Amino acid sequence: MSEESKKIEEQEEIDSATVELERYKALDNLSRSKGGKLMIEMIKKDISDLVSKLSYKFDSMTDIELRSVCASISPRITVLRAFQNAEANFEVTKADLEELLEKQNKNKE
Repeated sequence: MSEESKKIEEQEEIDSATVELERYKALDNLSRSKGGKLMIEMIKKDISDLVSKLSYKFDSMTDIELRSVCASISPRITVLRAFQNAEANFEVTKADLEELLEKQNKNKE
């Protein structure tokens, strides 16, 4: 790989990490806001309600109904995890970005 290609690849990694950092910061800010906290509580309640429905009605549900309820849980858990992990993901990405920038600065010297 040529020196120019390495520089381009490094810059792309930095740009990508910067975008990720901004996303995680926005998610973290949202999760700490009043509206974000409300959303998180609503998502948790939805998950709880769906799990309760599964536990009480699974034996009388059709296969399609069972699959439908299970399929409804997964995206809610994904969103909940995004909110709950935003701060940790921000910190990891920030450290990665700092490392990339340090590496880029050393290569310039």
